[in-house]
Amino acid sequence: MGNVGISASLADQEIRRGLKAEKQRGCPVCKGEESHPLFSIAGFPYFTVPVAKSAKQEILSKLPPSQRTAPLNVRACRTCCHCYLEDVPDSDILNFLYSRYYNYPSALKGHFHPSRDNRFISFFDEVSACYNKTRLQNILEVGCYDGYILYHLQQRGFYVTGCDPSDGADIGRQYGVNVLKQFFSAQSFLESDSTFDVVISRHFIEHVTAPVSLIEEFAKILNPDGILFLETPNLHYYLEKGLLEVFSLQHLQGFSPSSLEHACKKAGLRTFKIEETPDNILVAATKGNGERFISKETWCQAVESFNEKLNANRKKIADIVNKYVSGKQKICLWGAGGFGLAAMLLYEIPQQAVSFIIDSDSSKWGMEYLHHHITIISPDMAREQEPDII
Repeated sequence: MGNVGISASLADQEIRRGLKAEKQRGCPVCKGEESHPLFSIAGFPYFTVPVAKSAKQEILSKLPPSQRTAPLNVRACRTCCHCYLEDVPDSDILNFLYSRYYNYPSALKGHFHPSRDNRFISFFDEVSACYNKTRLQNILEVGCYDGYILYHLQQRGFYVTGCDPSDGADIGRQYGVNVLKQFFSAQSFLESDSTFDVVISRHFIEHVTAPVSLIEEFAKILNPDGILFLETPNLHYYLEKGLLEVFSLQHLQGFSPSSLEHACKKAGLRTFKIEETPDNILVAATKGNGERFISKETWCQAVESFNEKLNANRKKIADIVNKYVSGKQKICLWGAGGFGLAAMLLYEIPQQAVSFIIDSDSSKWGMEYLHHHITIISPDMAREQEPDII
């Protein structure tokens, strides 16, 4: 949600083009039908990021209220430890909104501190250190946006190519990174005899309806001894903590380390290194078979206890916020990404109680969300406002 780039949303168009809202039958990873309903929200916003006020009026005039929200029904598979949306949202609405109005900062231009990107580079270094340098030369990143990671790998002597249909491709080229401004298609690379020692895909696979098919497409252009790197939110972490921020209509899939390993295995790849950060999974896979990382029992325990922990978290947040609401003190949120809106909706923080939202990205100052009029301001302005709680 909060840091999902336009690249993932746009590249997803090619896989989901023309897909209307429908029910998803069975787990998209293992096809199992033994699942547990995790939680449900009748009307969740399609678009969860702020836009310019002029764009807001344009969107509201083009989309009737019935096309601004959709059901957010999340299920947890008991077989492969995966989460997924039971109701697949209308892709035409998502594509319309995210292709035209999504605003994503550039790490190469210094718009934000790319801590998650830097962590991935460290993970890449750990894996590649085990390989002879001559075996890993050509790298492709799918959905690379401005090519921040490729820029740094190119400095180390790798031959890099990016694939991204958004304006991020233009930024990457300005910094000397070869980013193809196009949707990903394995066939297009095969037709030009282009295969790679490394394929990278970060925060993309959670957006597609057929994750195993996507991995199979990556495998087609991967050299025999090559490595596929995947990164995606870690649903096992969010379930264990009883947290909701990661869920949205964009995130059709919610991977645990086990279900991501299972998806790789079904696509003919073996995961040989996996790392869990507090909120993400990083995986390195190659040709072969693999084993499950999380036991079914551990996953089921997290699923069963999720609502209990979630209710405890909601109560804890409500108890804190209500003290400030009753005292008519200034409440603000930090971060004008998708998580900001999700916090209010999913944790039931009353919109009228929030005085303003703080964000360090200057392009968001003065923007508004589609669903309320809360002002987005800079950290410096927030200091002058002296909020009582952030």
